[in-house]
Amino acid sequence: MTTNNNFCPIPWNHSMLAIDGSYRMCCLAKYPENSLSPQEASFNNDINEYRNTSSIINVRKQMLYGTELPNICEGCIEDEKIGNLSKRQSVNLSYPEMYDKAKKLTQQDGTIDTNDFPITYQDIRFSNECNLKCTICDAFNSNQWGKETQELLGRPVPKYRIDF
Repeated sequence: MTTNNNFCPIPWNHSMLAIDGSYRMCCLAKYPENSLSPQEASFNNDINEYRNTSSIINVRKQMLYGTELPNICEGCIEDEKIGNLSKRQSVNLSYPEMYDKAKKLTQQDGTIDTNDFPITYQDIRFSNECNLKCTICDAFNSNQWGKETQELLGRPVPKYRIDF
């Protein structure tokens, strides 16, 4: 296993389905830069149609060839600055072989053959109704942040739910 300090497997093997039906790169990545698709795209399109969008291929290139983490990875950057184990570091522990595979099979321009990198890690969100109030979340992802959202931002908590 080889690794580098800028690598994260998520742009290669992850799928996040957000509450609004869009595909995203990662729950901790800067929004809206982490959006891979328009809202409700998942209702009609497979994730593989969005796995080589310009935003994610640029992240892949920077992770493989850059000297620092991409700015879009703000959640992990902040965690690592204060000494916490970031999601990136945790996912690297779960997928130790991914760096060598990514280095070998990722095209120079950052694109991948999605058959070489199947989705092995999924984050699927059907609603923002939650019984937790995690500090990494916001009202879009957990309705438990409603009071603070109303007080600090002066707007009510949105209610998101995908009804089937």
